[in-house]
Amino acid sequence: MRVEIPHLRLVSLAFVLCILISGAPVLGGQQASDVEPAQPGEAVPAHPALVFFSQHRLPGSAWTALFAAVRTSLPEAAAEVPSLDAHVELIRGDTLAHGTVVPQSVTVYLHGDCNPAPIAEPSLTGERLGWVMKVGPRIEPVIHVECTPIGQELSGSMEGMSRDERTAAMSEALARVILHEWAHIATQSSAHGKEGITKAQFGVNDLILRNDRAQICPQSGLR
Repeated sequence: MRVEIPHLRLVSLAFVLCILISGAPVLGGQQASDVEPAQPGEAVPAHPALVFFSQHRLPGSAWTALFAAVRTSLPEAAAEVPSLDAHVELIRGDTLAHGTVVPQSVTVYLHGDCNPAPIAEPSLTGERLGWVMKVGPRIEPVIHVECTPIGQELSGSMEGMSRDERTAAMSEALARVILHEWAHIATQSSAHGKEGITKAQFGVNDLILRNDRAQICPQSGLR
């Protein structure tokens, strides 16, 4: 069952980053909650890990850009949400041997097409960009990111960019959605803030914060 956060109102070019209560994830696959915990006597890593899986193949350059964007956004996000560990390890799931156990991990599933299109695509108001699941009182350590609507939202702003610039912009947007959802997991709270990484709705200017992109979409965001 989907439960809407009660104070949200959907507006043009502002999308909900939401929590689903119970129910099954969009795609199957091993979730972090299915991984056995470390056994007594095993060393527990000092920092958590984000383990990434992509529905569609991403080139190595895209993974590099995404991890760099997460690292760049982490200090600001950790300042806002102290329970986020700025020294988190970032791991590509496709590089792990089958059956590898990663203690203290959060699984990140990238759904849809994470390669930004070179031409503008129509976007639908109100599509979710990212979500986590709450089972009973616990928010599960699994993040779902919807790449296709994120790319559609950004595509009009990426016209004229080179491929590398589009990849960098998409990576920054993905990183901010991931950090938003990780904040829900780290705090075990569905609460949202009025600004910053914990905002309930993200417009283009919330997804891309670099100075040269600051005025991409001055009318988007909350009203």
